[in-house]
Amino acid sequence: MVSEVDFRVLMPGVAVNFGLSPGKFVNTQFHTVALDPLLPPSNAWVIAAAEDCGYGTSGLGKARINASPAEWLALATHLARRRQLVHSTLDVVAPIPGVGSIKKAQFAKFLESSEKTNCAFVLGMLYARLAAERWFMFNGMGDVLMHFWHYSILHNPAVSLQGLMPAPSTMNPDFVLGSQLGKWSTLESKGTFGTADLEKLRDGLEQANKFSGISITWPGAVVSTHPIGERSCTLTYFNALDELQSIQLTLPPPPPALAPPVALGAVPGPVIFAPAAEFVRYLDALGQLDCHRGETDIVETDEAGIAWYRSVHVPGFLFGVSPEHRNAEGQLKWAVAALGLIMPVIAKLRSGEMTGRALRTVVTGLLYEIGQRAASVDLTEAESSAWSGLVEHLQELMQADARVLSWTTVLDQVWSAPVLGGFNSGMLGSPIASLDDLWNYLDVKVTPLRLNKVREARLGRIFDAPGAAGTGVTTHGLFVKECREAAPKGPHVPRF
Repeated sequence: MVSEVDFRVLMPGVAVNFGLSPGKFVNTQFHTVALDPLLPPSNAWVIAAAEDCGYGTSGLGKARINASPAEWLALATHLARRRQLVHSTLDVVAPIPGVGSIKKAQFAKFLESSEKTNCAFVLGMLYARLAAERWFMFNGMGDVLMHFWHYSILHNPAVSLQGLMPAPSTMNPDFVLGSQLGKWSTLESKGTFGTADLEKLRDGLEQANKFSGISITWPGAVVSTHPIGERSCTLTYFNALDELQSIQLTLPPPPPALAPPVALGAVPGPVIFAPAAEFVRYLDALGQLDCHRGETDIVETDEAGIAWYRSVHVPGFLFGVSPEHRNAEGQLKWAVAALGLIMPVIAKLRSGEMTGRALRTVVTGLLYEIGQRAASVDLTEAESSAWSGLVEHLQELMQADARVLSWTTVLDQVWSAPVLGGFNSGMLGSPIASLDDLWNYLDVKVTPLRLNKVREARLGRIFDAPGAAGTGVTTHGLFVKECREAAPKGPHVPRF
């Protein structure tokens, strides 16, 4: 039997009922619309999916972007070893090129239950991410997966605009997905090291169905609530023959609301400053690359200008980012750090928590902290100049009556402040003076290369022909390429 993902959608005319037993919930309400082969764990797109999922990005000093280089390296080593450990529990059998089955290794039946649970968690996350990409290709009619945010990115202080009204912290969907055409969806991943647990599938879809909308703001615009369209849960499991399988249940977009939505801020839903979320993700990719390349030299540079490095943790694979992506590293680090200080104040201002003297007191404290950053001896000249410039712009803003300051005014001023000019040494393309320039630079110089690779996948190249080296890419711009000559010698393992 082929290892594949079974894409199922709600049957026409059926109103979903989460109160049914797991078996009836799945089998009487959903029907198969597509079957797609599962990629083997040694495929470049699977390696990229592992980097895309990560742990999310939390706040309070625990965000991966706040890790020291040594901590980054240790974490990357742990994650790579964990992936390889999970990989070792699987055997790939390929009866004919292009199709095959991924089977549970014989020894895996002796694993202790907690080890099986950990392996199932990893497999569930990986194959949910891959199913999301394939579902966009199959059902998106030209659309492309653009944003893949772990829900916990909302805990990053640079990203959230929730203020005192955070979304409930339990039973949230794992991922928020955004498409190139502006559609938003949610995804929950489930995994089991045994046969299909349909209760997990039902409960996971209920998690994905938690929110009716997601609130997004972009510079220069007020927050708007976008309806959550499709809501999906992917369960990865083993069938009775110990072959890896996935099922994805997807609910269609709900009908338009008959009444206007409740005023934003009155409902406990996600509120995301989208550019900051992307800054965090793009910076994450640079940290991941540095961890994988260690002290290794460039192996090759391709026609797109990507400098490829051999991974010190994943044998047989090269990692790289576009040169424009690497050139923006200094600005990205500063932008995430600055927004991490400023966005919590803007969120409080937006929620109405601060007015008048209280606002002035908080902003004065913020100015002091930013000034301390500017005076740090550990900063580069460009970083120090950026912090000093930000202090000047906020001081000018505070000369007005604080009682009439709106959160959008403060955010727009920070976003357009020309403080990044000192980073432009060696920069390719247009100079970057502000956060807005940085955002536009990434959108024009970095994002298209990633999307082009995804479009190639749409044409069928995601499934490598025998003998071809595969290339995968994350939604935050980290490229992964198979390097056959770099792989260690060993017993031949059949490939799809």
